[in-house]
Amino acid sequence: MEALGGDFYGYFPVENGVVLGIGDATGHGVSAALISIYALTSLYEKVKQHGLYIEKVYEELMEGIRQFFRERNEALEGFELGLLAYEPGTQTAHYLGVRRSLWLLRHGEIYIVEGGRMEVAGQTLPGSASVLQPTLQTLRLEPGDRLYLFSDGLVDQMGGPDRKRFSRTRLSSFLRANSYLPMSEIIQLLQEAIRTFMGTEPQTDDIVFLGLEV
Repeated sequence: MEALGGDFYGYFPVENGVVLGIGDATGHGVSAALISIYALTSLYEKVKQHGLYIEKVYEELMEGIRQFFRERNEALEGFELGLLAYEPGTQTAHYLGVRRSLWLLRHGEIYIVEGGRMEVAGQTLPGSASVLQPTLQTLRLEPGDRLYLFSDGLVDQMGGPDRKRFSRTRLSSFLRANSYLPMSEIIQLLQEAIRTFMGTEPQTDDIVFLGLEV
């Protein structure tokens, strides 16, 4: 029997650019899979409507998810999300993250754009009807810059003789050491590195890794 996953991703070409999305429902089983299916379907719809305006995409997506669960009288568990809008004409990227960070690799160094620390399920303040909105962050990019989004299943994967995590440090070292390679080769090498690191350990969570080169 196959396990149900909670991770999802989307790549959406739009007028004047592209939108990338990555999400992780932090629950398990049917509940997490249900959130992911609904969120990805809704994300396609909202990006089609609003294009690069990911603040509006996020606002309507999250309201739809909350309403979806209210109608079913089910509790919405934690939900992580990263939305990246890239506009090639101006070499500008906009990022909006909920417990998901964006990594920028420039000239062999990694710069981390952290997402908001709240989870979607816990965004409504006690005694208030308002909802916390993560801050939209803007990056001015340069030719050769690379942007990476990934789920925590990658860095939390266990392996090695000491059963340690793959870790953000190990991933950062890998990306910096191989920054001269084409993106396609990096993806292939990363897959091989994870398999080697895991050894006989089982995969502990979904793994999603997205890369975009300017």
